[in-house]
Order: sequence, then C-alpha cells, then structure tokens
Amino acid sequence: MYRALHRVCVPVTAGIPRGCVFVLLVAIIANAVSLGTLAFVQIAVYVNGREARVPYGARVAQALAAAGADLPAGDLIDADGAVLEVGGGNRAWVALNGARCELTDRIGPGDRIEVIPGTPIIESIVVETAETAQPFEIIGSGPFVKVRSPGAPGKVTVKRGLITGKVFESAESHEPSAMVVARFQYAVARKLVVLSFDDGPHPVYTPQILEVLRDEGVHAAFFVTGAQVAAYPGILKRIYAEGHEIGNHTYSHTLMESAPECDVLSEIQDTSELVERLIGSATRWLRPVGGALSAAYVHAAESTGHTLVLWNIDTQDWRAARDLGRSDEISMRVADAPPANGSVILMHDGGGFRGATVKALKAIIPALREQGYQFCTLSELWHFLGLDGRLTEAL
Repeated sequence: MYRALHRVCVPVTAGIPRGCVFVLLVAIIANAVSLGTLAFVQIAVYVNGREARVPYGARVAQALAAAGADLPAGDLIDADGAVLEVGGGNRAWVALNGARCELTDRIGPGDRIEVIPGTPIIESIVVETAETAQPFEIIGSGPFVKVRSPGAPGKVTVKRGLITGKVFESAESHEPSAMVVARFQYAVARKLVVLSFDDGPHPVYTPQILEVLRDEGVHAAFFVTGAQVAAYPGILKRIYAEGHEIGNHTYSHTLMESAPECDVLSEIQDTSELVERLIGSATRWLRPVGGALSAAYVHAAESTGHTLVLWNIDTQDWRAARDLGRSDEISMRVADAPPANGSVILMHDGGGFRGATVKALKAIIPALREQGYQFCTLSELWHFLGLDGRLTEAL
C-alpha cells in the first residue's frame, strides 16, 4: 500500500527540482500571511472632503459610516412651500471619484466620496374648473312654482395641490346668472281648495286627522318624510287606502336652502322608492322642507319627475307645538279671508303636538263648505285645470 501511495504522489513534483518545490511552498505561505495582514491595514479616503480611515478593501458604505455621513432625502413639499413630510422627497445618492456609485462598491487609498443630498418633491398642481353658487330669486307667493329663467352657475378655475387639496389660486371664468322662479296661483273657475299636511305620518295625530277627513268625506294631500314612513308604514298604507294623495317631503326633514343638490336628490329618491315599495306608486308631488325653495330643489324635482308644490295659506298650526297657538287661531287664519279658488292650505300631522290641528280641522271643513268650497287633491285640481280652469297666473 505504501508503494502505491508513493506512486500517486510522485507525479506532483515530477520534473521539479527539490529546491524549487521548497521555494514554491514558502511563496504560497507568504502570500496568505500578506493577505491576512492587509485586512488590518487602514487606508485614508475622503468623504465630503474630510479624511476617513477604513480597512483595506472596504466598501463605500463602510467609509460613510466611518465618517458619520448621512444620506439625507429631500422633503415632500406642498404647493405653498410648506413641508408635508420630512424625508419624503427624492433619495440621496453617492459619487465615487466623481462618478455615481453603489454603496457596495470597493474603495482604495485616496478615493474621494461625495454624498449628494436628495432633492425635494413638490406636490403636483392640478387645474380644475368648478361651479360657484348660483343666485336664486323667487317672485310671487302662490302654491305652484314655475321657472322663469334657469340662469346658470358661475365657473371658476381653481389650482390646488394634488396631495393636500389646498387651493392656492382661483379665478372666475364665468359669472353666474340667477335662477328666477315664480310662485303663482292658478285661477280656477270652481271654488276648490286643497288641504295638505306635512311631516307625517305620526302614530297619534295622523290617524285622528284621517278620522276627521273620513267623517267629512274629504280627500287631502299628505307630504310625508321617508324616516316617518319607515317608522310607520302601516299608517302610510292607510292614508293611501282611504283615497288621499301622497307627496314627498324628503327623507330626514333637514334639507334647507343651502343643502347641496346631491343630498336633496338622494333624499327625494329614497323617500319615493320607499313609498312605491309600500303602496305600489311613487310620489309625484314634492314640497321642500319648510318651503325652503332653492335651485337644488328645482333641479332635483326636474330630474326625478316631481312637481313642486308649496302653499298660499299657512295656518301656522306648527306654532301650537310651542304653546303659541290655539285651535281657534288656526281655523281663523283660513276663515277670516275667503281663499282664492285653487288655494293650497298648509297644516301638519307630524313634527310635534298636533292636537290643536285636529280640533281646528273639525271647524275649518264645515266653515269652508258653508262658503261654497269643495275639497280636492292636487291631482284632482290638475284635472279640473285641464277641463275648465283658466290657467292664468296671479302674481
């Protein structure tokens, strides 16, 4: 076995003098020692113009650490120059001997490293055209509404920050023109009046009012809110079943003149859809909350197929909810002056204490009948107008 092993080893040094083999081994050992020693040798490099010492064969990142050099990113800045986020801008980068480098690149003695700070990012500017509020004018005081002049909203060019939404420049590009609507009274040949009730259905007072109307053989218009309908669907069904007309009075009863059109439209649709699910018929008539007529209500009525209806006789029965009215005062507001033919009378079946309204109603109906008036719904009034009414406007 020894002789076989000897035969394998012989070719390694075959042809090389024994002295040369020794020199080769010494050179290999010396080189290894040299490399190990270099790992402990410190070299000088320059970071941002200042000397830093690092081990031989170090990388750029080690030099930056040795010099305590940061890599500052730029800031994110809004359109007005305010800082939105420190360090939210572009990242810093590093140059080695004037050329862009990576943090993992190796460096040698005398190399010069420079940190180039990140630049800020300024939020983008968007230019938009927005509509301004449209002036709104009302003339007349009748129950019905007609648009005399649609007008147009103004237009303004707005520059704003994409991130913050901050507006820093705006300029009017088109002046608004007013929408003008007329409240008017149709002159009807017959002595017809419409009783209308707002803010219901109410669990206590609506049934009482329905009983009075049933006993007197009178049909009326009930402008309901979606919230009350959702709470008392059975009463709504009773109103409809007894031959009365259902009008739309929004859902929440909170939308006044300043309400945006999208909110008005949404509440009208929600109420109409709820009513339709319950009685199979959507609402046709719309009365703004508190009579707060606005361009938003006009547009919403047009887009949903509703006809706007207000009133020309206000009984002010709502004052009784604040202990400021009595039933005789309510009835006198109707009986003191004969209503014009085709008048719409405003009362309330919801929204508070309506006991005075119920009592007054028992006096109002006989009093008007004695004067020769007949009671009808809004749709019936429309029918009479189409047959024998004089569609002249009393403004």
